[in-house]
Amino acid sequence: MLTTRFCDTAYERKAIVLLTLAFGLVGLDRWVLPPLFPAMMIELHLNYKDLGNLVGVLGITWGVSSIVMGGLSDRIGHKRVLVPAVAVFSLLSAFSGMATGLVSLLLARAIMGAAEGAVAPTSVAVALEASHPTRLGMNSGLYQCALALFGLAIAPIVATQLLEVTSWRNVFLIVGIPGLMVAVIMWLTIREPRTIASSGVVTPKRAPLSQTFRHRNVLLAIGALLCAMTGVFVLSAITPSYLMDYLKLTSRQMGFVTSGIGFGGCLGQLVVLTLSDFIGRRLATLSSFACAAVFLWLFIYTGANPAVLFALLFSGAFFTFGALAVIAGPIAAEAAPLGLVATVAGTIIGAGDIFGGGVAPVIAGFVGQNYGIENILWMPLIGVVLGVVVCVFLRETAPKKVGNLAAVAA
Repeated sequence: MLTTRFCDTAYERKAIVLLTLAFGLVGLDRWVLPPLFPAMMIELHLNYKDLGNLVGVLGITWGVSSIVMGGLSDRIGHKRVLVPAVAVFSLLSAFSGMATGLVSLLLARAIMGAAEGAVAPTSVAVALEASHPTRLGMNSGLYQCALALFGLAIAPIVATQLLEVTSWRNVFLIVGIPGLMVAVIMWLTIREPRTIASSGVVTPKRAPLSQTFRHRNVLLAIGALLCAMTGVFVLSAITPSYLMDYLKLTSRQMGFVTSGIGFGGCLGQLVVLTLSDFIGRRLATLSSFACAAVFLWLFIYTGANPAVLFALLFSGAFFTFGALAVIAGPIAAEAAPLGLVATVAGTIIGAGDIFGGGVAPVIAGFVGQNYGIENILWMPLIGVVLGVVVCVFLRETAPKKVGNLAAVAA
């Protein structure tokens, strides 16, 4: 539920730029691991099951943290949660490069996931508070697309290129530095709701926690996000190893093909979220899941052709990330009772991440280790097909579609 408010356009721009940088670094620090994993396997004696566990433990702690810290930020202030979280996950990325074995690496990634999980729901609330209601979808797309751009497009290219001149340990150290700089700037810039209120926002009384699940879209969004995250995270975690070990592509070819996930995901989040302001949240997610299923099915049956693989991954990621972004952003925000945006967003993102981003990669690692890495690809395909079914039951909430634009935008 959106509140009536005056919009400070200058602050809106600053906040979205900073959220874009922070979310981009979340993606970079989270997803630089899979393209580095082939090199890490040799030194640390790891296998596909370990890869699934490393991706999964971060997803699980991310999910738990989203649920807990989203609610906490609604009570103590969003900036007080957001800024320390950005600093901590940046430090933990650097510490990942100091790991001496699987246990220390699991610990570093688990704590890092907890910090990144606090960023996700808090960012939704900060974006909602800073944005004009008619620009919420576009602004959400701008900052959320950075996660795919930095983490799944730039990360595999940067990682594979840096590995030619330095070790995987130094790569982790390098990517952790920018986040500390962003944290300082955010502390000086991001406002709390009561600070925005002093410049014109009408801040109503916060709804009780008992109303968290009042809107049916909350439970449906949890299910839909689980489906989207299964598609996104399993595909993102396993693709580098699948391309090199099963299709026998070179390291550079792997980096090129894998970057299709990031570039497609980045564009998909921006385009689908913006379109959802006009065509509606329900149609945007429903059609995205359906299109993603087609391209993932084609990817499974494509051989070692880097150009075709890139195009299919780009297209599949475009629609999968687009659906994910609409669910985690506007759908979550518009289903939330007054004053509980971060709580609802944290609940949706957390539940989806625990299972889609945590449990699913662990299962995928087990499947790859015991039944062949090529069979893992059926998991993301099944996930997006189930997403179509769930989204059929969503209730439309986009202001321009439900006809209450005047009420929310004043």
